Amino acid sequence: MTPTFLRFYQPAPAAPLLIICFPHAGGGASAFRPWSCLFNETEAEVAVVQYPGREDRFSEPFIDAMPLLLEALQQELQLRLKGRRFVLFGHSMGGAVAHELAQRLQQLGIPPEQLIISGRPPPQFHPLDSTIHLGSDQQILDALLRLSADNQALREQPELAELLLPVIRNDYRLIEHYRPQPVQLLSCPIMVLSGENDSELSLEQAQAWQSCTTVASEVYRFPGDHFFITSQRAAVVARVKQVLRQFSPCFSEG
Repeated sequence: MTPTFLRFYQPAPAAPLLIICFPHAGGGASAFRPWSCLFNETEAEVAVVQYPGREDRFSEPFIDAMPLLLEALQQELQLRLKGRRFVLFGHSMGGAVAHELAQRLQQLGIPPEQLIISGRPPPQFHPLDSTIHLGSDQQILDALLRLSADNQALREQPELAELLLPVIRNDYRLIEHYRPQPVQLLSCPIMVLSGENDSELSLEQAQAWQSCTTVASEVYRFPGDHFFITSQRAAVVARVKQVLRQFSPCFSEG
């Protein structure tokens, strides 16, 4: 049986909208598992991408090149998405994956209704000289700690670090070798989410996502660091619902 990428923790195939979430570097589908309980079946169905080499795909080989990951995702998603309204949501590395995939799907005549980017600068700000994946385990841990104090848990739990560091190193390799292609302007709006103390995404960079679409791009900021998406989950979901209400009046206020 061919492995699949999407995880549906609360299936709702009759929902008017499908939200596909792309986790950050080192992350698995469980990072977005709580989201499935925060949308009801009259609002949206939530699907989360599970990259190979982690969680329930632990025994599978990693994918460490963006073109290979995009091709595999495109093959699966283009079959699932025809005839269905959908939104792509990506955090950090997942934002780059979601944006690249949105361009591919639009070229296939399957454009998303909305692209939601969280904690990720637009392609013109993609760093070309980052080499974190070549560093020692300690250097990778230092880089993670700069993103969020919550990553201190990896220092304090060596067994957890031993399990996760190969995944994190692989994903850093993927995103650091990634070279954005010339942008194909999207026909859908872009919603940008950022943490007020996120060193990975300045306000100027967040606003620059406007250059990637022919329509509106809006920026919403939240208290917190690079992982505000977890610490501010309720506020983030409430804002997402407010924006997505334009596609379905069934979205609740909360």
